[in-house]
Amino acid sequence: MASLLSPQWKRLLSYVRPYSLRLAAGVVLLAFVALAEGAVALLIVPIFDRVLNPTSTDSNVLLFKVPFGGPPLYVNHLFPHRIHNVWPVVSISLLALFAFKSLCEFGGVSMIQYVGHRAITDLRNGVYAKIIRQPIGFFQEQSAGRVFSAVINDVERARLAISEYLAELFRQAFLFPVFLAILLYIDWRMTLACVVFLPLTIWPIGKLGRRIRHSVAARRWLHRRSWICFSRSSFLCCCFTPATE
Repeated sequence: MASLLSPQWKRLLSYVRPYSLRLAAGVVLLAFVALAEGAVALLIVPIFDRVLNPTSTDSNVLLFKVPFGGPPLYVNHLFPHRIHNVWPVVSISLLALFAFKSLCEFGGVSMIQYVGHRAITDLRNGVYAKIIRQPIGFFQEQSAGRVFSAVINDVERARLAISEYLAELFRQAFLFPVFLAILLYIDWRMTLACVVFLPLTIWPIGKLGRRIRHSVAARRWLHRRSWICFSRSSFLCCCFTPATE
């Protein structure tokens, strides 16, 4: 895993290491979010087969059955015996799952973003301490705009990478295997077919996206060049135009 990370990522993650406990707690909460999302997806089948089917007389709500001859898990068995109707069992289960998922997601994302902000604060303090200890020749060679850009813009991009993107990375990393397991459980043949044909659709979409990004970047560069030329021509016109009374 360490060999897959770039040196820049390794340096950024070194600022996260002092807050590993909070980061681990946030990751565990996001894992619970993925499990709750999977449970909501599994409840879709009993909603159509039991709740929305008026001819159904079976009161059992099957959530899933353990593969290879394992025991089934019924949602109604988790409730008291006085709650035996399918509609309240499914509705209460959905409300409980959404509440649990929301709390875990709020806690997990908040902890990971807290770790990211603390790490960026340490990084920014380190950058300030490094800059103020530079000799006079450093400030003579480097322009003020470049120093300000490194302190403000580069650190801001690092903040987005650690706080925002890191939380989204952990969330998607847990959601993908959970939904993949659910798809294999529901219909493994269709899942394997999707795995085969999915790259055939991703490749042209990715190629089209790269072409769009390149065209947008080229247009921005042309717009910037035209604006610079217009500004220079306007400045020259103002300088060499004689003043009139």
